[in-house]
Amino acid sequence: MTKTEYLKKLRHALRQVKAEERNKSLAYFGEVIDDRMEDGVSEQDALAELESVEAAAERIISEARAQGQIKPRRSLWEIA
Repeated sequence: MTKTEYLKKLRHALRQVKAEERNKSLAYFGEVIDDRMEDGVSEQDALAELESVEAAAERIISEARAQGQIKPRRSLWEIA
């Protein structure tokens, strides 16, 4: 997996999180990967050091829920 793929999957997994909080999380993980690569670690090794996308998303969603940063759900009727 590449950095781009990791961040794309994480963005998708965080779709229920409000945009500002989601963007902060994506920026954080992008910076962590970049920092490790600047230290001479390969992209794949930097990604291997991170938690899985699923684990990261679960943690971020949990924290976002506690802070009221989850988008309100709308019914299909409201969307139509």
